[in-house]
Amino acid sequence: MTDVTTLLSKLETIVAEKSGTEECFYFRRCIRLLEQCLDYYIFDQGGRPRDRHMAENILALRDLYAQRRFVLTSGNWHISRVSIPIEGTDDYVTMGSILADVLGEKYCAIGTAFCEGTYLGVAGDSSTNDDVVVETHVPKSDTFEYSLNAFAKETASPNFMVDFRHNRLDIQPFPWPDTLRMNVGEAAPKQSYDATFLPQRSERQFDGLLYLTKTTPITVLPDYYLYSRKKWGK
Repeated sequence: MTDVTTLLSKLETIVAEKSGTEECFYFRRCIRLLEQCLDYYIFDQGGRPRDRHMAENILALRDLYAQRRFVLTSGNWHISRVSIPIEGTDDYVTMGSILADVLGEKYCAIGTAFCEGTYLGVAGDSSTNDDVVVETHVPKSDTFEYSLNAFAKETASPNFMVDFRHNRLDIQPFPWPDTLRMNVGEAAPKQSYDATFLPQRSERQFDGLLYLTKTTPITVLPDYYLYSRKKWGK
Protein backbone atom coordinates (compact mmCIF):
# COMPACT_ATOMS: atom_id res chain seq x y z
CA MET A 1 0.00 0.00 0.00
CA THR A 2 2.91 2.33 0.71
CA ASP A 3 4.17 1.78 -2.84
CA VAL A 4 0.74 2.69 -4.22
CA THR A 5 0.48 5.96 -2.29
CA THR A 6 4.07 6.84 -3.24
CA LEU A 7 3.24 6.31 -6.91
CA LEU A 8 0.09 8.40 -6.61
CA SER A 9 2.07 11.19 -4.96
CA LYS A 10 4.43 11.20 -7.95
CA LEU A 11 1.47 11.29 -10.32
CA GLU A 12 0.10 14.26 -8.37
CA THR A 13 2.98 16.38 -9.66
CA ILE A 14 2.10 15.47 -13.24
CA VAL A 15 -1.60 16.15 -12.64
CA ALA A 16 -0.76 19.56 -11.15
CA GLU A 17 1.13 20.52 -14.28
CA LYS A 18 -1.66 19.58 -16.68
CA SER A 19 -4.90 20.11 -14.75
CA GLY A 20 -6.85 22.82 -12.97
CA THR A 21 -7.34 23.50 -9.27
CA GLU A 22 -10.35 21.22 -8.76
CA GLU A 23 -8.77 18.27 -10.58
CA CYS A 24 -5.65 18.55 -8.41
CA PHE A 25 -7.76 18.86 -5.29
CA TYR A 26 -9.78 15.71 -5.95
CA PHE A 27 -6.67 13.77 -6.94
CA ARG A 28 -5.07 14.69 -3.61
CA ARG A 29 -8.24 13.73 -1.73
CA CYS A 30 -8.22 10.32 -3.44
CA ILE A 31 -4.73 9.74 -2.07
CA ARG A 32 -5.90 10.77 1.40
CA LEU A 33 -8.92 8.46 1.17
CA LEU A 34 -6.60 5.51 0.62
CA GLU A 35 -4.57 6.54 3.67
CA GLN A 36 -7.75 7.04 5.69
CA CYS A 37 -8.97 3.55 4.78
CA LEU A 38 -5.72 2.11 6.10
CA ASP A 39 -6.09 4.12 9.28
CA TYR A 40 -9.68 2.99 9.80
CA TYR A 41 -9.59 -0.68 8.79
CA ILE A 42 -6.04 -1.74 9.67
CA PHE A 43 -4.49 0.52 12.28
CA ASP A 44 -7.62 1.16 14.36
CA GLN A 45 -10.42 -1.36 14.79
CA GLY A 46 -12.55 0.83 17.05
CA GLY A 47 -13.85 3.18 14.40
CA ARG A 48 -12.65 6.35 16.12
CA PRO A 49 -10.61 7.70 13.17
CA ARG A 50 -13.79 7.97 11.10
CA ASP A 51 -14.95 11.23 12.70
CA ARG A 52 -11.48 12.73 12.39
CA HIS A 53 -11.42 11.79 8.71
CA MET A 54 -14.88 13.23 8.07
CA ALA A 55 -13.88 16.53 9.64
CA GLU A 56 -10.68 16.63 7.61
CA ASN A 57 -12.57 16.06 4.36
CA ILE A 58 -15.18 18.72 5.16
CA LEU A 59 -12.50 21.28 6.04
CA ALA A 60 -10.67 20.47 2.82
CA LEU A 61 -13.84 21.19 0.83
CA ARG A 62 -14.29 24.39 2.84
CA ASP A 63 -10.82 25.53 1.78
CA LEU A 64 -11.53 24.75 -1.88
CA TYR A 65 -14.91 26.49 -1.90
CA ALA A 66 -14.11 29.23 0.60
CA GLN A 67 -16.98 31.53 -0.45
CA ARG A 68 -19.73 28.93 -0.19
CA ARG A 69 -21.89 27.52 2.58
CA PHE A 70 -22.26 23.82 3.23
CA VAL A 71 -25.21 21.77 4.46
CA LEU A 72 -24.08 18.41 5.82
CA THR A 73 -26.39 15.59 6.92
CA SER A 74 -25.09 13.09 9.45
CA GLY A 75 -26.12 11.39 12.69
CA ASN A 76 -26.47 13.18 16.03
CA TRP A 77 -23.40 11.40 17.36
CA HIS A 78 -21.15 12.69 14.59
CA ILE A 79 -22.33 16.32 14.47
CA SER A 80 -22.09 16.92 18.24
CA ARG A 81 -20.20 20.16 19.01
CA VAL A 82 -18.47 18.47 21.95
CA SER A 83 -16.80 15.11 22.49
CA ILE A 84 -19.12 12.46 23.92
CA PRO A 85 -18.17 10.73 27.21
CA ILE A 86 -17.87 6.95 27.00
CA GLU A 87 -17.86 5.14 30.33
CA GLY A 88 -14.60 3.33 30.99
CA THR A 89 -12.63 4.90 28.15
CA ASP A 90 -11.59 8.22 26.62
CA ASP A 91 -14.24 10.60 25.33
CA TYR A 92 -15.28 10.00 21.71
CA VAL A 93 -13.95 12.93 19.64
CA THR A 94 -16.72 13.71 17.17
CA MET A 95 -16.52 15.26 13.72
CA GLY A 96 -18.62 18.16 15.00
CA SER A 97 -16.29 18.90 17.90
CA ILE A 98 -13.38 19.24 15.46
CA LEU A 99 -15.41 21.47 13.12
CA ALA A 100 -16.55 23.61 16.07
CA ASP A 101 -12.94 24.06 17.23
CA VAL A 102 -11.87 25.21 13.75
CA LEU A 103 -14.95 27.11 12.57
CA GLY A 104 -16.33 28.42 15.87
CA GLU A 105 -19.81 29.90 15.52
CA LYS A 106 -19.70 29.41 11.76
CA TYR A 107 -20.48 25.78 12.52
CA CYS A 108 -24.15 25.22 13.36
CA ALA A 109 -25.26 21.77 14.53
CA ILE A 110 -28.96 20.84 14.36
CA GLY A 111 -29.73 17.55 16.06
CA THR A 112 -32.88 15.45 15.80
CA ALA A 113 -35.05 13.63 18.33
CA PHE A 114 -38.20 11.55 18.22
CA CYS A 115 -40.50 9.69 20.58
CA GLU A 116 -41.99 6.78 18.68
CA GLY A 117 -42.23 5.08 15.32
CA THR A 118 -40.08 2.82 13.19
CA TYR A 119 -36.69 3.02 11.51
CA LEU A 120 -34.70 1.10 8.92
CA GLY A 121 -32.42 -1.10 10.93
CA VAL A 122 -29.78 -3.65 10.03
CA ALA A 123 -30.63 -7.27 9.36
CA GLY A 124 -29.15 -10.02 11.48
CA ASP A 125 -27.85 -13.38 10.35
CA SER A 126 -31.20 -15.08 9.88
CA SER A 127 -31.81 -16.32 6.36
CA THR A 128 -35.59 -16.40 6.82
CA ASN A 129 -36.46 -13.05 8.43
CA ASP A 130 -36.02 -10.05 6.14
CA ASP A 131 -37.98 -7.57 8.28
CA VAL A 132 -35.56 -4.67 8.70
CA VAL A 133 -38.18 -2.07 9.70
CA VAL A 134 -37.75 -1.91 13.48
CA GLU A 135 -39.89 -0.44 16.26
CA THR A 136 -38.11 2.23 18.30
CA HIS A 137 -37.66 2.03 22.07
CA VAL A 138 -40.23 4.09 23.98
CA PRO A 139 -38.35 6.77 26.00
CA LYS A 140 -38.72 6.64 29.78
CA SER A 141 -39.26 9.55 32.16
CA ASP A 142 -35.52 10.25 32.62
CA THR A 143 -35.06 11.13 28.93
CA PHE A 144 -35.19 14.42 27.07
CA GLU A 145 -37.51 12.83 24.50
CA TYR A 146 -40.05 12.15 27.26
CA SER A 147 -40.14 15.86 28.20
CA LEU A 148 -40.28 16.95 24.55
CA ASN A 149 -43.18 14.59 23.94
CA ALA A 150 -45.04 16.00 26.95
CA PHE A 151 -44.57 19.50 25.52
CA ALA A 152 -45.75 18.32 22.10
CA LYS A 153 -48.96 16.93 23.60
CA GLU A 154 -49.58 19.98 25.79
CA THR A 155 -49.17 22.43 22.91
CA ALA A 156 -50.57 20.20 20.14
CA SER A 157 -47.27 20.67 18.28
CA PRO A 158 -46.10 17.26 17.03
CA ASN A 159 -43.04 18.77 15.33
CA PHE A 160 -41.00 21.75 16.50
CA MET A 161 -37.49 23.16 16.90
CA VAL A 162 -35.70 23.78 20.22
CA ASP A 163 -33.11 26.59 20.29
CA PHE A 164 -30.04 25.85 22.43
CA ARG A 165 -27.70 28.55 21.18
CA HIS A 166 -28.68 31.10 23.83
CA ASN A 167 -27.99 28.50 26.55
CA ARG A 168 -24.58 27.69 25.13
CA LEU A 169 -23.40 31.22 24.27
CA ASP A 170 -24.77 32.94 27.37
CA ILE A 171 -23.85 30.01 29.62
CA GLN A 172 -27.40 29.93 30.93
CA PRO A 173 -28.39 27.01 33.14
CA PHE A 174 -30.14 24.13 31.43
CA PRO A 175 -33.29 23.13 33.39
CA TRP A 176 -32.54 19.40 33.41
CA PRO A 177 -30.00 17.33 35.39
CA ASP A 178 -26.70 16.05 34.05
CA THR A 179 -28.12 12.52 34.16
CA LEU A 180 -30.65 13.34 31.43
CA ARG A 181 -30.63 10.59 28.81
CA MET A 182 -31.16 10.90 25.08
CA ASN A 183 -31.36 8.51 22.15
CA VAL A 184 -27.97 8.23 20.44
CA GLY A 185 -29.70 7.36 17.15
CA GLU A 186 -30.90 3.94 16.11
CA ALA A 187 -29.54 3.05 12.69
CA ALA A 188 -27.91 -0.29 13.39
CA PRO A 189 -29.16 -3.61 14.80
CA LYS A 190 -31.58 -2.77 17.61
CA GLN A 191 -29.71 -2.63 20.89
CA SER A 192 -30.93 -2.69 24.48
CA TYR A 193 -32.70 0.33 25.92
CA ASP A 194 -29.74 1.25 28.13
CA ALA A 195 -27.35 1.06 25.17
CA THR A 196 -29.65 3.29 23.12
CA PHE A 197 -30.44 6.02 25.67
CA LEU A 198 -27.21 7.41 27.14
CA PRO A 199 -26.57 10.44 29.39
CA GLN A 200 -25.99 13.42 27.09
CA ARG A 201 -25.97 17.22 27.28
CA SER A 202 -27.96 18.28 24.25
CA GLU A 203 -27.63 22.01 24.97
CA ARG A 204 -23.85 21.67 24.65
CA GLN A 205 -23.89 19.25 21.74
CA PHE A 206 -26.28 21.15 19.46
CA ASP A 207 -27.29 24.67 18.47
CA GLY A 208 -30.82 23.44 17.92
CA LEU A 209 -32.85 20.26 18.05
CA LEU A 210 -35.57 19.25 15.60
CA TYR A 211 -38.20 17.17 17.41
CA LEU A 212 -40.57 14.82 15.57
CA THR A 213 -43.17 12.97 17.60
CA LYS A 214 -43.12 10.02 15.21
CA THR A 215 -40.39 8.82 12.89
CA THR A 216 -40.80 6.61 9.82
CA PRO A 217 -38.12 4.73 7.87
CA ILE A 218 -36.74 5.54 4.47
CA THR A 219 -37.71 3.23 1.62
CA VAL A 220 -36.20 -0.24 1.75
CA LEU A 221 -34.14 -0.57 -1.42
CA PRO A 222 -33.91 -3.85 -3.37
CA ASP A 223 -31.46 -6.34 -1.86
CA TYR A 224 -31.03 -4.19 1.27
CA TYR A 225 -31.59 -7.18 3.52
CA LEU A 226 -29.04 -9.36 1.71
CA TYR A 227 -26.46 -6.57 1.72
CA SER A 228 -27.13 -5.81 5.38
CA ARG A 229 -26.86 -9.45 6.43
CA LYS A 230 -23.61 -9.86 4.48
CA LYS A 231 -22.06 -6.81 6.13
CA TRP A 232 -23.42 -7.06 9.68
CA GLY A 233 -24.50 -10.67 10.16
CA LYS A 234 -22.51 -12.96 12.41
